[in-house]
Amino acid sequence: MDINTEVEEWFDRYADDVYSFLSYYCGSLDVDDLVQETFLRAMVKMDLYKGNASPKTWLCSIARNVAKDSFRKHRSLPTVMETSALVQVPSSEMSPEGLTQFNEMKQDLHAVIGKLQPNYRDVVILRGILDLSVSEAASVLGWADGKVRTVYHRALKSLRRHLTGSLGEEFTNGYL
Repeated sequence: MDINTEVEEWFDRYADDVYSFLSYYCGSLDVDDLVQETFLRAMVKMDLYKGNASPKTWLCSIARNVAKDSFRKHRSLPTVMETSALVQVPSSEMSPEGLTQFNEMKQDLHAVIGKLQPNYRDVVILRGILDLSVSEAASVLGWADGKVRTVYHRALKSLRRHLTGSLGEEFTNGYL
């Protein structure tokens, strides 16, 4: 299989995950160019991929570097998460009032994730949102497995602390 075909297959399979990662990481929904840049870099650097990590993990590492390069280029770091399009409906049978309340809680959660310190935000996105394993997240971040576990635990405590006041105990106990 040639490089172009393999990266095209990865795009079909992982573009949504990369898009989601970059949306949370950058705090913006306008990440199409960053997703494209991620896969272009993957194509150029394909000879460096040794198969030690899953393609999804490797692509998230590239996406993280693309986002950091973009921040440096524009000299701006994300401060507020724009999350309205990221909210997913848990059930099609939810009442309009329940759906509105759920969306507001999810937006609050995303906003707090965007305000976390960078290490906490990174690990919450990778472990909690993209559902990467500890070792996959460690590979993306360049950390030891133990550090991922510790930072993730601390990040969840920080999220609970920030969210308890605004969302109430029932949300944080049910979701965090």
